[in-house]
Amino acid sequence: MTSSRSRRPAGPAPAAALLAALVASIVAPVPSGAQDDTVLEEPVGQPTLILPQELAPPPEPGTEPAAGQVLEVPEDEGGGLVQTAPSEFEVEPVADIGREAWGTLGDDAGGLGLAMWAGTHRAVVEALLPRLPVPVGSPVATDLARRLLLTQAVPPDGAGEANLVAARVARLAALGQVPAGLAASGDPAIDAALARARADAALARGDDAGACAEAAAALQVSDELYWQEFQVYCQLTAGRAEAAQLAFAVLDEGGAPISPGYRALAGALVRGEDAALDSLPGATVLELALAARAGVDVPADAADTSDPQALMAIARSRPEPGALELAAAERAEAVGALSAESLASLYGSASLAAEDLANPISAADTLEAPLARALLHQAVARQAVPTAQAEVVAAGLASAAAQGAVVHGSYARVAGPWLAGLAPTPEFLWFAPQAMRALLAADRAAAAARWWSLVETRALTDTAAAEATRMFWPLARLAGLTLLDEDVGVRFAAWAQDAEPARADALAALLVALGDPAAPVVLAGALAPQAPVEPAAEDTVGDAAAEAGAASAIAPLAAAEPAPAALAVQLLEAAAAGRRGEAVLIGLVVLGTGPATAPLADAAAVVRALRTVGLEAEARRLAIETALAHGL
Repeated sequence: MTSSRSRRPAGPAPAAALLAALVASIVAPVPSGAQDDTVLEEPVGQPTLILPQELAPPPEPGTEPAAGQVLEVPEDEGGGLVQTAPSEFEVEPVADIGREAWGTLGDDAGGLGLAMWAGTHRAVVEALLPRLPVPVGSPVATDLARRLLLTQAVPPDGAGEANLVAARVARLAALGQVPAGLAASGDPAIDAALARARADAALARGDDAGACAEAAAALQVSDELYWQEFQVYCQLTAGRAEAAQLAFAVLDEGGAPISPGYRALAGALVRGEDAALDSLPGATVLELALAARAGVDVPADAADTSDPQALMAIARSRPEPGALELAAAERAEAVGALSAESLASLYGSASLAAEDLANPISAADTLEAPLARALLHQAVARQAVPTAQAEVVAAGLASAAAQGAVVHGSYARVAGPWLAGLAPTPEFLWFAPQAMRALLAADRAAAAARWWSLVETRALTDTAAAEATRMFWPLARLAGLTLLDEDVGVRFAAWAQDAEPARADALAALLVALGDPAAPVVLAGALAPQAPVEPAAEDTVGDAAAEAGAASAIAPLAAAEPAPAALAVQLLEAAAAGRRGEAVLIGLVVLGTGPATAPLADAAAVVRALRTVGLEAEARRLAIETALAHGL
């Protein structure tokens, strides 16, 4: 394969037993912060997607089935056997929970609550679910989106036409978060979304047979354009050239709205011609599979997508990934489709020159950025002493920070295990600002706290420690690492002496959103005119720390447009009323693709809303992600 080619997814029962059956019917969901790097992998057997039915009143006390008991379900009311799950997945029985309460997460498994839609009008949910974006570079937003879509909950009030379960499954597929092993549900709309997710996942991992089996089954019940396009690919892979030519002609000459990339690739293949492709923006897995079959190098803009399966297909398209494949892998990790461990493995698979590995920091400047990070990642293990390792890690973090918060976050999560294992000692004070930023980006606050303790302890007697403390104080405050009763005015004044007004504004906004008692003092300081700073005396040790801190500063990305005013107001109203599901849904839409590009006011409003509805840990994590994106 060439440098950029890609290969190519019940009847009435007590609520507790029903939820247990739902959990038992699928592979256990991925816990927060530990995403699977494949979606819809082939299950062992065929678990069944079980949709809740109208529930009878709860049974008399003492008659509930024991955990693990098999319940008989009458054939004319669903048929089959339902296996209950252990008691930790059970919730209180609720009558008339409704068919659309489908979900795999209860309150004890990360769900947002059985009553998360209480007080929310169905029209709001129907309007916003299709607009739920794919977060990029925000593990907390990805986790919240997954939990929102998988929570078992009483559906919102009001009449509606949309199938909310099908809409949720479709968004899970777009996020790459469909639980593995879900089989047919019997609901055509839900099954259509599941079939496409399974087919794309199979194609992304190079399983043409599995993908084409899904497409063949889907074509029996659907004339959707995507399956007709898929049929052409499957006919080509089966060697049925004439059938593929006829099927493509029907699409091409019949005026079907096929994409330019599909038309160019499939058209060349059915005619037996060489394909030429200069651009493939928003590439789909099917287009990438056609490109691989045509022997066409994937254009660079194909990786500029948020489709998790397409990114996975590009990232794993070569045994020795190049810059394009590594860029796709970094983005796949950023959208939650690839684990940090898998990204590290791909970094380790890159083929690099021995002389570059011998001089990694200087050689990194001569390589494309993703390859430079792969070089630096491989070089860490080649260094004999921790100080040399830290220098290489620092260079990798600086390379990632120069490309913004999304790439920095991915690289920080790759480096996280090494950083967490490095003991904070005085010889590494120069590295402290970078280490602390990276550890917070990797959601390793406990490890960051050890570094903060080091610099705080030595700040009175060590210039480098004092400088690290000054520079890192805003993030330490947001992460809850500082003393609540510290002299905030002095701390803020020391930090703000060379901070741009926009950074001071970001700190104040996020502290207000978190309800931090320091917020009023910081807000007053951020609004006050700043006095000119007197040049400091030369200090080589302090300058070294400042230099390291500047290297760890994360380059800002272009901000997206602010959210519509109506949504911003509705977010505040929903949070104040305690409508958790609605607040999370609107918050994710307002946040867009994540805090790296969200306007500060929008991101801070979402932080405040999450805290208001009781999601305080998620609010703090989002505040840290936002702070890093805004240069704190």
